[in-house]
Amino acid sequence: MRGFPNTLKALLHVSVVGLIRLPGEFRAYYDRKVAEGKHKMLVFNAMRNKLIHRVCAVIRKGIPYEIRTPLANVIE
Repeated sequence: MRGFPNTLKALLHVSVVGLIRLPGEFRAYYDRKVAEGKHKMLVFNAMRNKLIHRVCAVIRKGIPYEIRTPLANVIE
């Protein structure tokens, strides 16, 4: 079990890299924080934390994750 935390951290890191490449709320969050002058790894850590919180919320609530779309995209 010695390498488990590092493996988990690596998997989360790869997930965040994938989320940054796609347009969406994670990409917008990353761009906004980097524009504010935050270090990229600090933003990566915050995004990994956000991802963990969302996964735990899905498990706790027992319902599938739904992507939230801004109201402007819904009403046309």
